[in-house]
Amino acid sequence: MDHLDLEAPGLTAGNVEKIAALFPAAVTETRGADGKVKKAVNFEVLKQLLALTWRRGGAL
Repeated sequence: MDHLDLEAPGLTAGNVEKIAALFPAAVTETRGADGKVKKAVNFEVLKQLLALTWRRGGAL
């Protein structure tokens, strides 16, 4: 089975930047398939941060 590339050029990076602006602790660096360092979202950390925000009443 072939690997599908589900990333739209520029779209993913833009969304990661938006998440980084709101939740900087949820963004990390990783190496892509091409070996280059790129930003990525740590979804476990993001879930924890969202749960904390929700418990506080929804204010970011």
